[in-house]
Amino acid sequence: MEANNSAPEVPAKPSIIRQLIPLVFAAGILVFMFYKVDFAKVWQVLKKAHSSWIIVAFLVNCLIYYSTDILSFWRAYNWFNTRSAWPRPRGSGWPPTRCRPSTARSPRSWACSICSG
Repeated sequence: MEANNSAPEVPAKPSIIRQLIPLVFAAGILVFMFYKVDFAKVWQVLKKAHSSWIIVAFLVNCLIYYSTDILSFWRAYNWFNTRSAWPRPRGSGWPPTRCRPSTARSPRSWACSICSG
């Protein structure tokens, strides 16, 4: 077998028209969505709004967003987590020594199938 010492092939840069098509499409959607919005009236309403409620709503939104982001990462990490190379301490639950009835209802119910053969 011959070794291929050439540099990896770099894909060609798309033409300027192919780069502009998504931008024009997005601009068209934004113009269509906000065509009939009276921004002067929106500004007047925002000036009358209580800033404390806006700040509270913003903070609650951030709290919910980052909480769901952390929880979804945790779920994905646990879903794809594999056994580590270093030994686990005794009583960590892996490998399962016996099947408990509560294990069958957990998301890791496949571990119980190891015990039952």
